[in-house]
Amino acid sequence: MRNKIKALAAKAAGMRVRAEFVPISSEELLKALGVYTGLTKLYVAFVTKPETSAALPEYEAAQVASELVEIGITPEYATGQLNASDNSVRDSAVVARYTVRINSPRLVPAMRKKMLGRLTTANGLEVIGDNTEGPDLAIGYAANRDDGTQQMRWLLKGHFKEITITDKTKERGTIAYQVPVLEGTFTPIDTDCVIGGQKTKPIMVEGDTSTGGTTMKAADFFKNVQLPELATEAQ
Repeated sequence: MRNKIKALAAKAAGMRVRAEFVPISSEELLKALGVYTGLTKLYVAFVTKPETSAALPEYEAAQVASELVEIGITPEYATGQLNASDNSVRDSAVVARYTVRINSPRLVPAMRKKMLGRLTTANGLEVIGDNTEGPDLAIGYAANRDDGTQQMRWLLKGHFKEITITDKTKERGTIAYQVPVLEGTFTPIDTDCVIGGQKTKPIMVEGDTSTGGTTMKAADFFKNVQLPELATEAQ
């Protein structure tokens, strides 16, 4: 399937197959593209040094946090509209934050305590207080397609709220697996980066391994948080 996509891309671009970005523009390419069928594990990287106006945040090395049953990322927008002379002069909507909802079947205690900012007693009990809050972190995962390609994502800065739990009784003759829910909020990094000559404060980085996307493999993408280039004063 991957070879077919590359060949179609070359045909559409009128050139031999070679490693370069080719825009997906033809119906043939679209038909050859895989469809989403699954998820990878969830990766986390904790912020060790917050960003400033002149420096990007620093992170611990990324690590696997949990398996994923389901993950939903919902954008929330800052909107603005200006009307003048009976016309709309400006009508804008930009992403202000993402709400992330994760169905994760298992979290080891050490990871759960760290992600949620829980306190720990001398004998290992976890304490949730009126001032406990999850630390800033980045999360990453990939959506898998049936052709072996992936859409990989890093959400760059956010924190999680306490777990939503619904515990149920066991019923005779059935096995009902119970999956806790984690919810968090992710906001833009408060540092200007530059991509293609345009400044932006990034909130998420995506990499699509299908034809016309990134050449980066998942093993490298999830090794560390992927950050855009820092903008300089000249830019």
